[in-house]
Amino acid sequence: MKTRKTIKRNIKTDIIAVIIMVAIIFGVLRVLPVLLEPKTPATAEQVISALVSQGYTPRDYTEAYIANNPGVEETLNELIAVEQDDMRFEFYNFTRSDHATRIYSHSYSELIRKYNSLPRVQTNSRRANYSIYTLEASGMYAVAIYVGNTAVYAYSNAESEHAAKIRRVLTEIGYFEQGSNMNTETENIIIRAILVITSLLLMIATRIRYRWLKTTAIQQPKNASKLLALHKALNAPSVVCTILAIITCFTDTLIKAVNYSLYIVIALLVISPAIRLIVKNKLPPKD
Repeated sequence: MKTRKTIKRNIKTDIIAVIIMVAIIFGVLRVLPVLLEPKTPATAEQVISALVSQGYTPRDYTEAYIANNPGVEETLNELIAVEQDDMRFEFYNFTRSDHATRIYSHSYSELIRKYNSLPRVQTNSRRANYSIYTLEASGMYAVAIYVGNTAVYAYSNAESEHAAKIRRVLTEIGYFEQGSNMNTETENIIIRAILVITSLLLMIATRIRYRWLKTTAIQQPKNASKLLALHKALNAPSVVCTILAIITCFTDTLIKAVNYSLYIVIALLVISPAIRLIVKNKLPPKD
């Protein structure tokens, strides 16, 4: 028979678990839409139209790029570019997103190597299917972007009209947000910190909800190994989720994996009463 003290303690534990679960679900609903909202890759036609609207005459450099880079003909769909005065704008459309990220990584490295001097102003926005880096330093304004299977590399004198035109082109094709500043690296860090905290809360809640398995294992030594194995299995997703969330602070490649693992852990918390009932019914009566 359970004592009144034990029952009160269990009720208190359940209340804490419910509060944590509510906080977790609220955090997930707030953070995931921001992290996982994708941008739509622009088409070459959209880019050409946007460039023309700013007074530029874009050209198709696809064949020239393929001629100078053997092997890319199977992956590069289009390369549209403009070069005027101190301004250059390049738009790449590939068959696969990993080729777009390579152009982005190369462009990013080039910007850091050439223009990353003090004083500087930079932003870095990373989300589900895109990364946008802008830099203003050494009198130059430059951007490196990938969205899905597309990439953009552009630069100009920061004080010239071309810098403003580059921003308008990127806004028109949907890569920059209209009427707002680019998300800064600080905002990205805050969002990912919230994701890590949410994952940690999930892990704590899972441990609380399934702590009864350890207690039952002590009470039933004959079934202890199975109960402890089940305890580890049910807690494993929350541990994996937390590790993945920490990794996303340094890379974007695992954001979708964090998304799936979060939902798995929440599902395990929701069905925990059913799991407890099933296990209790399967166990033999106490001696």
